[in-house]
Amino acid sequence: MKSKYLFPSIALGLVLFMAVYFLLNPSYEKSIEAKEYLSQMNEIAKHDSISNAERAKMKLMSIITDSELVKEAKKYHDDFEILLEKVTE
Repeated sequence: MKSKYLFPSIALGLVLFMAVYFLLNPSYEKSIEAKEYLSQMNEIAKHDSISNAERAKMKLMSIITDSELVKEAKKYHDDFEILLEKVTE
């Protein structure tokens, strides 16, 4: 009978912990913002011609993007490239 409640309570505890961690950790928020910026830039890039207003918007977005987030993304990309080379040997 105890095990009937043990696993669901552990699962609920883990979900609650993840929710609190998500709310308190700012890196998730920055990641979501970066994804939004990237999707907006990709939409602008799909146009045949880019207006001056769109260029200004892209420049502003690139300034707003956190430099630490960019460094972290570059590190992950470099690590991925190394892993890809090892896998394709």
